[in-house]
Formats: sequence, structure tokens, C-alpha cells
Amino acid sequence: MMENLKFECTDSDCSQYAAKLFDTRWSYIELRKYGDQIVVCHAEVDLADYSPDDIWSYCSGYYDSFEDMIEKYGFHEALQIMAECIFEQLDLAEMALSTPHETEEEAVSYIQNWTQGRGEASAGVKK
Repeated sequence: MMENLKFECTDSDCSQYAAKLFDTRWSYIELRKYGDQIVVCHAEVDLADYSPDDIWSYCSGYYDSFEDMIEKYGFHEALQIMAECIFEQLDLAEMALSTPHETEEEAVSYIQNWTQGRGEASAGVKK
């Protein structure tokens, strides 16, 4: 249930927030610019849906090895970072999207309301 999730900001540049759903599954939301539009994107990433090679293909541009990630962040946080790398590279077609927002401030407000359980599911981004 949305109210029980604790969303934390993982990237303030794009108002990205994440909440852990299960040991290998996270919910992410962020704003993205798409052409001249600003949209809010949401997706759940479950590492169990990816092979180690697939996960590494998403992470290898940022880290030298899985071991490097685990050493830097610890095992559990490294799992979240792996899921974040996947989320950030998902195509818009693979996510739930809000209706376009006029300004970044409007999109940020939408994200803050959504992550605090006050967002409207009918506004386009699925919870």
C-alpha cells in the first residue's frame, strides 16, 4: 500500500525518488524532459526479472564491477543502486507516465504529492 512506503530522494537533479517494495524490488518516480514536454515517469524494477549479465549491462557504464559496487555501498544498498541504474535507462514506453506538466515546479510538486500518498491515480501515473 502506498501510504506504507517510504520514498527517499535518490537524485535531486530530476526529483527521483525510490521506495523499497521487497528485497529485490523498488518503485521509482522522477521527472523527465521529453522534447518540449515535462512528464513524470514511474516504474517498478525487480532485479529478479534480470539476469546478472543484464544487470551488469545497465551498471557497467558507472562501476568497474559488482564487487566495486558492494564495497562502495554495502550489499543491500548496492542492490538498490543496480535497480536505479536499470530504471534510469528504461524507455518511456516501459513506464507509467503522467500527463505533461507545464513547468518543472509543477512536476516536482506532483512527485512530492504522489510519494506522500496524496497523488491522484487518475492523473496518469499508476501507484
